[in-house]
Amino acid sequence: MSNKDCIGSLIEVSVNNSSQHRYTLCGEGYIAQNSLTEFFGLAQNTEVDYVKVTWLSGIEDYFYNIQANQVFNIIEGNGTLSINSLNKQSTSVFPNPVKDKLILKSKKQITKVQIISQLGEIVFSMSSINDETVEIYDLNKHESGINFLKVFFDTDTYIHKFIKD
Repeated sequence: MSNKDCIGSLIEVSVNNSSQHRYTLCGEGYIAQNSLTEFFGLAQNTEVDYVKVTWLSGIEDYFYNIQANQVFNIIEGNGTLSINSLNKQSTSVFPNPVKDKLILKSKKQITKVQIISQLGEIVFSMSSINDETVEIYDLNKHESGINFLKVFFDTDTYIHKFIKD
């Protein structure tokens, strides 16, 4: 852990495809110090899709499905999944929700895909793909609910949340 107070780190919170950002500071004025607590307004939403913290060390921590109205303490390196940023417009996943077959299309060559459950378990993995389109069949044998599709490229990783009917 290089920065226990998260000072200088960027925090992103996403709710319903809308993001809020905070930059953590420790003091902005003469003989002043800010609270190390960050607040995010969620309106009527009861859950955050994800919280992303970009630490000064370069580590990116992601935390998924955080309930509203609570204090959530974050420790560097303890996210459920750490990934590099990727332009979401370059990758599409459909249909969502999915019943049996999930299709993934990208402008970049995909090397590997994984489906990760809400508990963080890898429930499906396919490697040595080297293609821009991937079709994942037989999802009807997987449990219903929220899952995450982790897509690997040569230098980047992308995570997409999807619902299995």
